[in-house]
Amino acid sequence: MYDCIYKRIMTSPSIPKKTINETELFMTYKSSYSSAFIDFSVQTFLLCSSFFSLWYFRDSWFSIFTVPFLGLLNVKTFIIFHDCGHNSYTPSRTLNHVIGLITGVLVQTPLSWSFRHDTHHATNGNIENMYDWRYNEHIKWRLN
Repeated sequence: MYDCIYKRIMTSPSIPKKTINETELFMTYKSSYSSAFIDFSVQTFLLCSSFFSLWYFRDSWFSIFTVPFLGLLNVKTFIIFHDCGHNSYTPSRTLNHVIGLITGVLVQTPLSWSFRHDTHHATNGNIENMYDWRYNEHIKWRLN
């Protein structure tokens, strides 16, 4: 049913077809040192102030409001960690590794997780493993 609706929408003459310029798209969302610095600084400030609020309101009902906020900040910290694992948070591979180690401690996930995670991205949707992908080949490819 949904395939039929999707085909009707995509073949409709009223919708203009737009080509995607990958170079323009890449340059629009390319990481930079300034955006990474601002994002990481804001994240650090919010995380520290939330921990301080949790400590300051430890004997009050206000501490109930800081716990969900800390949960959301933990998700954001994991997103930064994830981007560092893909070397896409900053233009520098070394800086991504350092920030990934720091955020990995906060989310309690080692940065070596990125080896297995890259394998997930390489084989996503390949249920039958028709390309005969092996984890050891991925490590060998990463180290070369």
